[in-house]
Amino acid sequence: MSKKLCVLFLFVPLVAIAEDFTSYMDTETIGAKRFIQAHPNWDGRGVVIAVLDTGVDVGVMGLLKTSTQETKVIEARDFTGENVVQCHEARMEGDWFVTNEGRVKGIKKTDSPVFIGFLREETLKNSSVSDLNSDGDSKDRFAVVLVKQGAQYVAFVDLDGDGDVSDESSHRSYAVDQRPLRFRSTMGEGKVSVTLTITASDAGEKTVEFHIPGNPHGTHVAGIASGFELFRQKGFNGVAPGAKVMSLKIGDTRLAGGATVNESMKKALEYASKWQREHGVPVVVNMSYGIGSEMEGEADIERFIDNLVQENPKLVVVVSAGNNGPGLSTVGSPASSSLAITVGALLSKKNAKDLLGLSLDDHVLFPFSSRGGEIQKPDIVAPGIASSSVPEYQTSEVFAGTSMSAPQVAGLCALLISALEQEKIPWHAGVIKRALIGSGKPLKGYSVFEQGAGIPQIEEAVRLAKELSKMPSSEILLGYQIKTTAPTGAGQKGSAVFFRTMGFFPDKENQIKVSVKPVFIKDAKEEQKKGFFRDFGLSTSDSMVKVSKSRVYIKGEREAEFEVFFEPKGTPRSGLNSGVVVARSGPDGFSVPFGFIVPQELKDDG
Repeated sequence: MSKKLCVLFLFVPLVAIAEDFTSYMDTETIGAKRFIQAHPNWDGRGVVIAVLDTGVDVGVMGLLKTSTQETKVIEARDFTGENVVQCHEARMEGDWFVTNEGRVKGIKKTDSPVFIGFLREETLKNSSVSDLNSDGDSKDRFAVVLVKQGAQYVAFVDLDGDGDVSDESSHRSYAVDQRPLRFRSTMGEGKVSVTLTITASDAGEKTVEFHIPGNPHGTHVAGIASGFELFRQKGFNGVAPGAKVMSLKIGDTRLAGGATVNESMKKALEYASKWQREHGVPVVVNMSYGIGSEMEGEADIERFIDNLVQENPKLVVVVSAGNNGPGLSTVGSPASSSLAITVGALLSKKNAKDLLGLSLDDHVLFPFSSRGGEIQKPDIVAPGIASSSVPEYQTSEVFAGTSMSAPQVAGLCALLISALEQEKIPWHAGVIKRALIGSGKPLKGYSVFEQGAGIPQIEEAVRLAKELSKMPSSEILLGYQIKTTAPTGAGQKGSAVFFRTMGFFPDKENQIKVSVKPVFIKDAKEEQKKGFFRDFGLSTSDSMVKVSKSRVYIKGEREAEFEVFFEPKGTPRSGLNSGVVVARSGPDGFSVPFGFIVPQELKDDG
């Protein structure tokens, strides 16, 4: 099943630069700017943000270096298969090395076999950079030569397309030498930085994978999450300027809108998880991708993400809620993954004024931001419009969408992890998610179904994470699984009590059961799980929402149960009637959204 890119692009020219760059990229609303000013070393350093997107241009200003002057983008891979060059053993004919595909010269004499393939511009015809060398057409092809140097294979790429690589330098995989390439012609240089990865063994096939960011979306996302000195402007930074970036390309420009498919997402997620385990460095995944969902939380990719986080709790996954709002039940996939952090989009007062020319009294949710219903999503909201880094071929820098709010929170995760790591506070993905949700500051005038916990605040999130890490069993607890009745959900179940059926609502005579159980990391030992205990106090956000118990506890893996119902004062109003049941155990807790819809009665009065 293909996954279409969920992003709304607004193209607005960047106005005169001011000293306060939060007008253009609002890192103030989530507290990141003040946090870094107070804690300069907790700016994301020591954390890698894996951007699963359309590819990140490693050569743009703002993505060259971290705040500590280290290389920003440390890995760039393509999991779509769209730009993989197969290299075949060549034979010598005079000065030329020849295969059935073509020929190339300029290769130094070697006793080892030489392997040749060709990268063709015609395979990039749906990309924004189908003319790699800026010569005015998309008909060129560029020889790729693999030869063995010592124990390793290296690649020579004919960047000017003249069939001669004597004027080209050798390249190892980008992860090794971190040297991007630029194609060129007599008319100038290409407008995008390209990286390559060599996969070659003596016995196996010989391939060179090219990472070509043929859509500006991924570069823009990376700049929001962790850009440093964007547009060469000191102080114009993303949320976590000290973090490094891995570009794991899942957007396939051969598909409409740069769509992706499950297998590309899975391979990229597995790569991020494997890289984290092998390097022992925390990784935050950002996926600003998604599609609508018929049965929220039931998609294969959502189960895959949940299992991956349970298996590797040092991997934090952040996803965009989607741009299918303002209706309820519009959060899609993979945004419905229960262990991912799902982010909706708001328009801050500052961004509204200086990016859109609008005057707001307070922050508002963007209408397009997808809303929850049967499931408890989004988890939080963040600014969803920004001026950020883009490749040279892109003429505007301002995009809007939940694609822009997700990297705000990915950067926030990097700040939080950076602080905890340097303070030597134990953490895992569950601590990070619960701390951010617990720090949420609700937007006025919006329900929990629209904004989740509201706007996360990094300083409070750090405090909560420290407190959560001290609680018994914190090392194994990722979160809580909630099951309750939602007639329009998969199997008439959901993680929120939600009714949208002709104004029916559960009253005192028709109470709805809610069951809650803990979710542990996969490596938790049986004795650890048996020893788990939490005692929760229950309360509600509205006097009309009633709960059958004032306290519940969870012991081991057993479910805790209670009932909820609605007791309105008079006739419920038309539209959404909502509230939330809140369970607290010190800094820990969970919530259960409660809502029902009363249809608007339309009278035919002539």
